[in-house]
Amino acid sequence: MTGRLILGLETGGKMLSAAIGIYETGTIILSINIMGDSISNNCEQAVSILLEHVNIQPQEISLVAISGGPGSFTGLRAGFSFAYGICTGLKIPLIVVPSDYAMCYPYRKLANYCIAIIPVKENNFLYSVFNSKMKKIKTPSSSISIVEFVSRIKRRDASTVVSPSSFKDGYPFKRKKYEVCIVGNIGGLKGIPLHFRVRFMKKLLEASDIIRVARFFPSTQPEQLATLEPYYCKPPYVT
Repeated sequence: MTGRLILGLETGGKMLSAAIGIYETGTIILSINIMGDSISNNCEQAVSILLEHVNIQPQEISLVAISGGPGSFTGLRAGFSFAYGICTGLKIPLIVVPSDYAMCYPYRKLANYCIAIIPVKENNFLYSVFNSKMKKIKTPSSSISIVEFVSRIKRRDASTVVSPSSFKDGYPFKRKKYEVCIVGNIGGLKGIPLHFRVRFMKKLLEASDIIRVARFFPSTQPEQLATLEPYYCKPPYVT
């Protein structure tokens, strides 16, 4: 395989994930996932294990890509600090990938619309909506409950997807197998009858997902890293 090596990191969820791949193609060489809460303590260990297994020296890495949220404040802060250290030390650029985009990208050909579910706290989440061309048509603003989300989507609320007409069989995207694909921690949603073609994909974001789409986003040079800020999830009671 030819191309520049890229290190991918995902630290904004319940799992720490690191991967190494080829930037130009999004090809994954190896990935490692660690469940647990001590993300800040495990970043260095995970990357060390990863590089040792593929016999790659840190100096061979050309870029770093990291999930930019929405996600956990503690996890994203720890991940960004670690990524800053690598990029500054090696003098290589950092690519920040929106977590919701990386979640939906693998399912873009499955449905007319893809909805990324980002947990904020128990039974509350943020969500983003993308069309099949990966254009974001709903940006996460404030968190809502599962009950409110189901209520919105059942009545074809325009604030949830695009408009009620989006669900009609005559819509231009009729060729898609499903009308909506809902991706993420969908435990509280799966099994709810929505009376239209919907596919639920239970998924935790991984570093491999970040690498596959990193080439679509701009890179930031080490001297400009201070300008980057993750998208932190806030509980519903925080303004």
